[in-house]
Amino acid sequence: TGEKIDYLFVVDNSGSMLNNHQKLASEATNFINRLHTHGIDFQIGVTTTSVGGTPPGGCLGGQTKLATSKTTAAYAANVLKNNLQVGSVGKPNEQGLEAAKLGLSATRLNDPNCNKGLLRKDAKLMIVFISDEEDQSLSKVSDYIAAYTAVKGDAGLINVSLIGGTRNVSCSGSILGGRYIDVVNAFGGAVGSLCTIPKAMMDIADYPFRQPFTMALSLPADTSKAISVSVGGNPLVSGWKYEPLNNSIVFSVAPATGVEVKVDYHYKTCP
Repeated sequence: TGEKIDYLFVVDNSGSMLNNHQKLASEATNFINRLHTHGIDFQIGVTTTSVGGTPPGGCLGGQTKLATSKTTAAYAANVLKNNLQVGSVGKPNEQGLEAAKLGLSATRLNDPNCNKGLLRKDAKLMIVFISDEEDQSLSKVSDYIAAYTAVKGDAGLINVSLIGGTRNVSCSGSILGGRYIDVVNAFGGAVGSLCTIPKAMMDIADYPFRQPFTMALSLPADTSKAISVSVGGNPLVSGWKYEPLNNSIVFSVAPATGVEVKVDYHYKTCP
């Protein structure tokens, strides 16, 4: 398709993640090949969940900071493979949401030693959090949703995905990343488990190409009044529209299975 997507991976670099880093790195080639199959014009940078010390929080790591579609697939895969192995001596209080906010700040994006060149004006942004712990950032989830939206000025240009602890935690001991999932639900994105990293990486690569999902409303909506949609208890800021022809909500991609979807609207009364 030639779709442009800039990826920011935020990887937990605390002590419990070392084995997962190796599994992630082993999927780098498959992930890059899948992006090429889809024809995505991509850039991928990797930072960590540690926000203090050196390098500054949110800065991209790696000798070559960006894996891009401008090189051969093999070269890009090797860059990503190296960059995903972020080490395991990071801070134990993982602050992935804060790290992404810092990494996408004007200060970092204008710093040639940090993240300059990560974002292209005409590209979509996908943030990918990878952690076996809950986010411990200090601000409210709603503050991070607002900060990420401001980066592109349009929430419809942003997706957020998670590879982490899910409700099936028996295989990895991962803790449910509820704050991350709240952000994923706000923007739309893939939620995968550290227990099944190969599938999770493919789901992220495939996410922009998932099919729309339609949910019919039980009563005719009054379009002169506001319509709001929430997924998992959090407002969905983009990725849906009201379709008057069949009185339904059309999601650009289907919400995750088992997540509650709520539509608040006024219905038309008889004249």
